[in-house]
Amino acid sequence: MFSENSENNCVIKKISLPTQTRELVSDLSLPDYLPDVSRLLRTSASIGGESSFVGSGSAEYDGEISYTVIYATSDGRIKSVSLTSGFSGSASIPDDMTGCECEVSTCLDGVFCRLQNPRRLSLRCKLKVSCDLYSQRSAEPVISGKLSPEEEANVQKRFGECRTVKRICARDENVPVSEDVELEGHEAAVGELISVCLTPYIYESKAGMGTISYRGDVICEIIYLAANTSDDAEYTSVRRKIAIEGEVAADGVSEGFMVTACAGVSGVEYRTQANAFGENRTVEVDFSYTVQLTAFSNACVETVTDMYSTDYASKTEETSLESREAIRAASFNFSIDGAVPLDEKEYDRVVSSSAEAVIEETFVSGQKMVFAGSAEVSVILANGAGSYIGRTFKLPIRAESDIGREAHSAECLCSLSVLSVYARADGGEIRAEAELGITYCAFDTGECRAVGRCSVMKELPTKKALPSQITICYPSDEDDLWSIAKRYGSTERAVSAENDLGGGALGNVIVIPNESRKKTVF
Repeated sequence: MFSENSENNCVIKKISLPTQTRELVSDLSLPDYLPDVSRLLRTSASIGGESSFVGSGSAEYDGEISYTVIYATSDGRIKSVSLTSGFSGSASIPDDMTGCECEVSTCLDGVFCRLQNPRRLSLRCKLKVSCDLYSQRSAEPVISGKLSPEEEANVQKRFGECRTVKRICARDENVPVSEDVELEGHEAAVGELISVCLTPYIYESKAGMGTISYRGDVICEIIYLAANTSDDAEYTSVRRKIAIEGEVAADGVSEGFMVTACAGVSGVEYRTQANAFGENRTVEVDFSYTVQLTAFSNACVETVTDMYSTDYASKTEETSLESREAIRAASFNFSIDGAVPLDEKEYDRVVSSSAEAVIEETFVSGQKMVFAGSAEVSVILANGAGSYIGRTFKLPIRAESDIGREAHSAECLCSLSVLSVYARADGGEIRAEAELGITYCAFDTGECRAVGRCSVMKELPTKKALPSQITICYPSDEDDLWSIAKRYGSTERAVSAENDLGGGALGNVIVIPNESRKKTVF
């Protein structure tokens, strides 16, 4: 029978709203202390400060986009300028999803910068917003008709099962970090900081008793002008990992839950620190990060697949319940590489390389979850004569992870991070290699049919046999105890007792108990 806890009688209903694609435009004027732009080298952007909530008939969301533009000046210098711009929006919610939970995912599809004049830039990006709505849908059927307790007890139910997922969310919000990034002995001291770019990656998340813990890295790329005594400017870059970890409370979570996680950073500030010799060999980086954690555990909900009244005529209406089972949650790293032609062969030194990647499609192939997408690699090149150019190109992404079994219709929640990028100019082409990390949770989805409503018509009592009458049934191959009891307005228990079946085969002849005998059964 059904549990007294109504949540245990519910399955999760998920609706994915159509993805919204919006073009955001921001204008940026250079501050007075920065020189004019001669050539754009790289434009990057990241999303942070995201939040969402369900309002009246809509899902509301907001966040901010942080842009960084790196450019060359006419006198052979590299500079950077930043801008943070907020965004917000909403998506309509279907009427039957009132009171749902909303999970908003955002990603950037293309970031562009146009030079309006040497001191004014126009920044554009395509923001993709996906909203997944989750609500609890009762698996217990509704009985219409005013029935007494005795009459309701005479409504027979046949039970089945539906797989569902218990889902618990938690956040570790605005965690402050201050890290001193030390340069190694072979790396030149910092003459001038140009930019610091941060990319977070959660590679491990575990569920405990009422808690979720996580571990990860924030990949820190620093571009700077090397300190030297010559007149020639030499720009370089270094990449470091800043470790992050934490534990958050999550009521209802226990060991065995599968967990997926994603993170974002905001409020990035940086500065150099001098050592005892006056050399700037430390970069102090301050920022805050937020980790979104979602824990899943599988559950089996009891459903009613058929029902009828032994007292009155009745009819049932079927409904569809979503079946969902978490298969595997995991994190893994993989590598990609590729090359593109370089026409300007004199630009033979790579100052800096970075990449932004996105998963565009996930699907199951056998027992593998396949991730497909692309990585946009940006490279800044120098020719040794104080001139710089920027080049951007895409590399395809395809990665696989074993999920341990074949899935009928699979879904996947995943996040992707670029962990490292290396590029070189060689033989008239740019060759690039990158290491990426994916964290994901895969689900097997399907459908369960169940009774949603049973209408009992008290104006139509079922016909009762007289005590002297005997009803005989000759079962067909398709018959079972339930179908025979339902056909004659009896119960499985009564028919089994009348024929001394004891859970065995039906036999060739079944005696249907009459009304007087049924009373002794109850």
